[in-house]
Amino acid sequence: MNNNNVVLVDTEYGSIYVMKNDIIGLEILNKGYHEDNIVKMLSKYTDGGMVIDIGSNIGSTSLALMTMDKSCKVRSFEPQLYLAQMQKETMKKNEYLDRIRIYHNAVGHKCIRSITLSGTFNHIDSLEGRNSEINYDDNHLRNYGGINIGQGGEIVDMITIDSIFCDIEMVEKVSLIKIDVEGAESLAIYGARETIRKHKPVIFYEDNWKKITQEMSSVLCLTNDNIVFDITLFLKEIGYKQCKKVDDNWLWIY
Repeated sequence: MNNNNVVLVDTEYGSIYVMKNDIIGLEILNKGYHEDNIVKMLSKYTDGGMVIDIGSNIGSTSLALMTMDKSCKVRSFEPQLYLAQMQKETMKKNEYLDRIRIYHNAVGHKCIRSITLSGTFNHIDSLEGRNSEINYDDNHLRNYGGINIGQGGEIVDMITIDSIFCDIEMVEKVSLIKIDVEGAESLAIYGARETIRKHKPVIFYEDNWKKITQEMSSVLCLTNDNIVFDITLFLKEIGYKQCKKVDDNWLWIY
């Protein structure tokens, strides 16, 4: 990677490329791994099946799960090209490319060509208390995973999980879906309803202060059905149980 901030770190789950100026990279450098308690918990649910990692960032969750379960495979989705490329280099380094497919896509409620990501960090994710321009080779500490759908940034295609995993010829069972998409979790699940109904995977998604913004709604031309879709109601209606909250994430099991 042609960036002075990118370093290769050896961890208990294998080697991973991180950025020294990113909060995830800093956590791995200082504490050994990112969300280690979460990846160890999720490893109980991979069951040798297919893991869907939505908003996979640099691939730390995917790497850990594939290391702990040598039989599982991963489909990883990351809209930021730079992070997806870092992830690919990590998987190549660990010889996992035969078990993972990395999609450079946003994931949402429907397939849309050429949506835009935000071109700036918000005042929280910039870690400066103000909005700032996105630059991967930056001397400031940032939350690069905080970039969401917006205006002025990278152009990427949006796909749905159902457009990939509802193929009747697919034989692998989807065992786990993990979602961290900066407030668009309800849209990702909306576009995965048939996959969830068919495979009954364990579902783990982030639920914090970030929600669908007016800018996001405008970029995606969201309908009222999309905006009011309630994850809790949908999952309970089809038989899921809300098991526990881990940090800002909910775990649901069928």
